[in-house]
Parts: sequence; C-alpha cells; structure tokens
Amino acid sequence: MSVKRIIIFTVLATVFLSVPFASAQRPSFAPDFTLNDLSGKEYTLSKYRGKVVLLNFWVTWCPPCRLEMSELQKAFQDLQAKKKEEPVLLTINIQEPKPVVQKFADEMGLTFPILTGATQGVAMQYRVDRFPITFMIDPEGTIIRTLYGPITYDRILEFVK
Repeated sequence: MSVKRIIIFTVLATVFLSVPFASAQRPSFAPDFTLNDLSGKEYTLSKYRGKVVLLNFWVTWCPPCRLEMSELQKAFQDLQAKKKEEPVLLTINIQEPKPVVQKFADEMGLTFPILTGATQGVAMQYRVDRFPITFMIDPEGTIIRTLYGPITYDRILEFVK
C-alpha cells in the first residue's frame, strides 16, 4: 500500500470515528461492571459511587484513541500529583488481547487504569458505537455527559471544576 493511500485511510478513519452521528439512546444511569486492569486488579464501577468518574472506551487500532492517550496520561499524572481523588479515570479497552494492550500501554508510557477483558456486553450496555467515547459520571452514578472523539487535557480539567 502506498504512503498516500495510508495517509488517506488514516484521515478518513479519524474523521469517521470522531464525528458524532445519530445513535441509540444512551442510558442515563451508568451500568455497573467488574473488570480487571492489566496487572489483574479488579475494578467495579459501583465502588466509586460518591465520586466523579471519567469512563473512556477505546481500542489500540483507532487513530483518535491513540491521539488522546497522552492527554489522559497527563491528566492522570497531574491529578495524582495534586493528590486529587476525583475524577476517577477508568479506561476500557474493548475485546483486544491483553498482550496487545500491554505492549501498547508500555510503548505509550501509560500508567492510568486500563481495564481489559471487556466483551461487547459492556460496550452494548453503554451503547458504544464508535471510539473513542468518554462518559462523565456524577457521584450518584448518572451519566451527565458523553464526549465523542478524543478527549483533551483541558476538557478533563473542565470536568474537574
């Protein structure tokens, strides 16, 4: 495949995956789930009730997902440095083998929680129809905002305020 075709494919994929389009009604209450991170630690969404949660769905092959990883990492490091417990940042990789996700995380220097082992069931509960997608969940467990496309550091900080 020529370089020109690769560039065109990447641009089209980025536009298609990040442009909002009509989709099924999303749940107003964040469905609960239990998944493990790359180290095997278990995360259950309902255990974070009482805290603000940013829940991000992504895959390694998605160009916009790759773009947002450094933004998520920067926000995660800044929040940890300030000893802030909110928002809780949880990212869910959908249906990719753990070794693939681990290699990606290592290459990108990612230290935030990356949950794996998610089947289409979790994505279907949230009606995930494109990547990346980020849900902002309030302390009561209600989805208050859905962001399509790559999230930026500044958008994360807006949510913290």
